Parts: sequence; C-alpha cells; structure tokens
Amino acid sequence: MSPDRKERSRDKTLQLRIGQPFNPFKLFNGIFIPEALVRYRGLTLGAKIAYGRLARYAGENGKCWPSIPTLGNEIGIGATQARIYVHELCRKQFINVEQRPGTSGFYTFLWHEAFAGEMGEKRKAPPLRITEGVPPRKTGDRPLRKSVPLPLRKTEDEENHHQESHMKESQSEESQHCGSSEFAIPREARNQNLTASFSVDDDEKRKAQGSPWEELCSEFKNANAGVEMGYLDERWLKENMELRCITADALLKLVHENPLRGFRSPMAGLKWLAKKFRTKTKSAAHLESEVQRRHPRAPNEIPRCEKCQNTGRVLECVQGEQRPRATEQYCDCQMGKELEAVERRKKKASMPLDQQTGQGRPPWSSATPSGESLEQYACK
Repeated sequence: MSPDRKERSRDKTLQLRIGQPFNPFKLFNGIFIPEALVRYRGLTLGAKIAYGRLARYAGENGKCWPSIPTLGNEIGIGATQARIYVHELCRKQFINVEQRPGTSGFYTFLWHEAFAGEMGEKRKAPPLRITEGVPPRKTGDRPLRKSVPLPLRKTEDEENHHQESHMKESQSEESQHCGSSEFAIPREARNQNLTASFSVDDDEKRKAQGSPWEELCSEFKNANAGVEMGYLDERWLKENMELRCITADALLKLVHENPLRGFRSPMAGLKWLAKKFRTKTKSAAHLESEVQRRHPRAPNEIPRCEKCQNTGRVLECVQGEQRPRATEQYCDCQMGKELEAVERRKKKASMPLDQQTGQGRPPWSSATPSGESLEQYACK
C-alpha cells in the first residue's frame, strides 16, 4: 500500500463514528489466509489464523522466525495456546520449525494437499470437560460406579453379539423359573463362550491402547480436558525420564496409583511424579537402609584393656586398698602407646634448646656447638 493510500485510509477511519456503516474495501491491513486453507476441514480456526500471521511475517524468501510470545500477541492469545496451534500446523505438515538454541525457531512453509483443493476429513468433536463439584445422580440402592476409561466403540458384530447374549440370558431366566434342569449343561457352555468373547475384547482393547507412552499421553489428555501435552512439556518429561532412568511403563503405573485428576494442574502433577519417582516407588526396607546410611550409628566402644583399664598406665593392686594404683610403666595397648607419645612430646617441648635433639632442626644446627650461631662457627 502506497503512503498516500495509507494516509487516506487513516483519515477516513478517524472520521468514522462507532456504529456508523462503512465500506471495508482497502481500508485495513490484515493477514493472508488462503481460501483453500479456510475451506479445509482438518484444521482448527486458531491454527488457520496462526498460519495467516506467519504467512504475513514471511518475506521474499518465504521464511520467518517470530517467537511464540510475539505470535501469540499478534493474534490475541497467550503463548501456550499459540504453541499448541504451531504444533498442530507442524503435525498436519503445513509448516516445519527448525529449533535454534538460544533464539526463536525458523519457520518453513510446506506445500499441502489442501492447496490443491482437498477438503480434508471433518475434525472430531473434543470430549466434554468433566466439571468438578457436580453431585452424582442417584441410582437407588445400586452402588456408585467407579470411573474407568471409556470403552472402544462397538462394531455391528459386537452389538449383535451383545444383543444375542441378552436374549439368551432372558431365555435362561425363563427356563430357570420353569424349573427344568435340562438346560444346565448348555448354560455352562454359554458362560464359557461369553468369557472367551470378553477375553478377546480385552485383547483388542490392549492392542488399541498402543505403547505405554501413548497410554500415558491419553491419561494426561483425559485429565487435561482433552488438550494434548505441549511440545516443551513433552520434551522436558522425556529428558527427565532419561536422566532418572524411568521407563514409560513404570511412570504409567505410578500415574494409575496417583491419578492426574487429583492435581490442580495435570502437567504439574506429572512433573512432580517424575521428580519423586524414586521416593514413591521405594520399598520400606530400602527406605530404612537409606535412613541408616544417612544417619550412621555411633561407633562401637574401644574394648577395655585388662592391664590398664584404658588409662594408659599399668595398674597395680595394693593390699589394703580397694582401687588399684597406677604405676609409672606405660601399658602396651593402644591407649598406653598414645599416652607415652604425648608425654614424650611434652617433655621435649619443655627442654631448653641446647638440650633438644637435632630432630626437626636445620641440618647445619646439629653440627655447630651449643650456643653458637652459624656466623660465629664459620668465622673460626
């Protein structure tokens, strides 16, 4: 847009009043969202707006590098939601983000089938958020049902199978009321068939759940009102699991014991469980041994010497006295040796310099006569 056109549009917007009809043609600056992308059904509206703002950032080379907070401010959302939209565009292969340490990512636009006229599949509706504090519906004398993961969608064969099982159960009840015993053996066979079919359903559910990491992500998604784990949170969790040697299966077991719905923030709860994993999974014996290692017991006392009773000097029993008397002789135990060494050092320290031995003195001092310095001795 030329400078004159900008000035004219600015003057025109200043003259308009709130509620006054106007013609928006060439009046505003905006972002560019391709019409094919607008009609594409496999992308959220927020992700389409984020794509349009990134396309506006791109220059002649088709590349841009705005930060996530800047992109969020430009489209009027927070940094967390903007990051979710960017991850969605990357997951649907509309853009590619090259992470650069210490700065923002480098965005590259990818050609997509939507630009060739593909409409895409309709997105599934997000699961309803379970509100806390709503009292459960009363069901008479029946106990409350525990919250379990939602079962997989039943196919037509499974629905027909369950309908047949209900019909067979009603027929078995009628036969029981009639008092006939001829259907006892078929009933047992029917129960075996039902248990076999239920075991097959359980195997199919286990296969559908996938790896422990995918099941852990689904647990987080259910606790987070249908919102998937962010890229940075997922990266932090994987790095800490690798540093702390935590497997996805072990962390999933800990999440089952401590449900994420009980935390105010599911991601904060998951990080806390990863940090406290060792403490949460240690046994009582391991914790007791660790406490003993941190707080060791007092060392055992030195065994009492029979000769000196740990006094360092040999004791002598004198007739007529109750307590033994210490002699001048040092005992040959460890206490006696240490006491003798201490007394020897004290005696040596109290002696005058001329009577002390040459140990610990300069080499020349032992050769000179007592009372003479090195200069006097050299002059002779």
